[in-house]
Amino acid sequence: MTHSGAKPRFRSNHVELVIFSAVGLIVLSSLHSLLQDWGNQAPTSRQPSSIVESHTPPIAAKIISPEVNLKFYTSLELPCDGEPQLHVQTQKVHFHGGNCFPGTTEIKILNQKARRSASVFLDAKKNSFQTDYISLEPGQNTLRVEHLGANHTTQVQLIHIERN
Repeated sequence: MTHSGAKPRFRSNHVELVIFSAVGLIVLSSLHSLLQDWGNQAPTSRQPSSIVESHTPPIAAKIISPEVNLKFYTSLELPCDGEPQLHVQTQKVHFHGGNCFPGTTEIKILNQKARRSASVFLDAKKNSFQTDYISLEPGQNTLRVEHLGANHTTQVQLIHIERN
């Protein structure tokens, strides 16, 4: 088609028109369904959920005894001296204790067997620390505890934990 000297202001693309029409039909269909649902609503005479009676039998609650938790984690105080030999039967261990080396600004703990480091939380006011739960592999685990000082000194302590 040729026009007499004037350029058309826009061109229509057939693919765009088809997509626009399809999206428009979907929107109209959704609005129509929404309006129908509003018209078919029952009067609002709802009761609080605590009063509504259920016809399903109650499910028995599963009670976990403290002995079960002992299989998964235990909490131990970290001794300051020596290379302690500990024996546990749990999958994870949590340490807490006093800051053994004055001037410690950071403590790093690495389970050398599992190749995982622990998060350590220092409390400067109480001069103590605690860790998150450190995963233990079955058998002998060696934890490398590094006490980093403000003057760039490092004190290393090894803890040997046997997990049965």
